Amino acid sequence: MRNSYAFNGFANLALAATPLMAIAVAILTAPLVIPEIVLAVATLGFIRIIGLPPGMMALILAHISFCIPFALMPVRARLKGLGTTYFEAATDLGASTFQMFRRITLPLLAPGIISGAILAFVISLDDFIISNFLSASGATPLPVYLFSMIRRGASPAVNVVATLLLVLAIVVTTITYLQSQRR
Repeated sequence: MRNSYAFNGFANLALAATPLMAIAVAILTAPLVIPEIVLAVATLGFIRIIGLPPGMMALILAHISFCIPFALMPVRARLKGLGTTYFEAATDLGASTFQMFRRITLPLLAPGIISGAILAFVISLDDFIISNFLSASGATPLPVYLFSMIRRGASPAVNVVATLLLVLAIVVTTITYLQSQRR
């Protein structure tokens, strides 16, 4: 039963209803409700305070911190749906904590992890304001690049990139749908 308690401890830590966890969840999900311009100005100020110049590293840190709540939502929802019966059965059959994580927890959480990653990617790709504030020469993200191309005039390259992104979205959606129908 020790391994079952290890999972229960992990799930309880992620889903606990204690006041401390409520504060942690509120802090982690704050970017969902804070306007993007406020986040951009605050992120730029923080990047300047820690002495990091605008550029690729600042963009990566900002996008990671901004996308965490979007990746966290599907994983938390998946964790809420997990029961303890799988883990108790694995413990009864002699599985170690690592085996339980690798063979039970990870496969059960995989749909939430994958959907969180896709959601974070899409949100990051759409995040123009933070990208515009933190970009520097040599580190121009796609939204900023497309915006600068549109400002100079309509270019066929913008249409090509938009078409490629649309095709990518359709392919990913189709693959995801077909995978869900197979199960």
